[in-house]
Amino acid sequence: MNTHRRLPNGELTRNAREYSRAWKQLAKPIELATNSKLYGYDPSFSFVSNEDPNITFDMGLYEVRKLIAALKNGSAALNFVNRM
Repeated sequence: MNTHRRLPNGELTRNAREYSRAWKQLAKPIELATNSKLYGYDPSFSFVSNEDPNITFDMGLYEVRKLIAALKNGSAALNFVNRM
């Protein structure tokens, strides 16, 4: 059965590889920033710490996009954190 899957950008696809790649690609900056590994996605992202497998956290698509934008832009919030 060829089911539709929703990509993070809201578009639909029937291609399972495209679907998986899109979600994993969006999660990659979070994995790198938090030293974690993605283990679940759609509609939210689930990560597990590479340092301690008992530490997990979830982020919604909105939060992931906002954090990636902040990382890209070197936002004022990140500048504030750097001064802490």
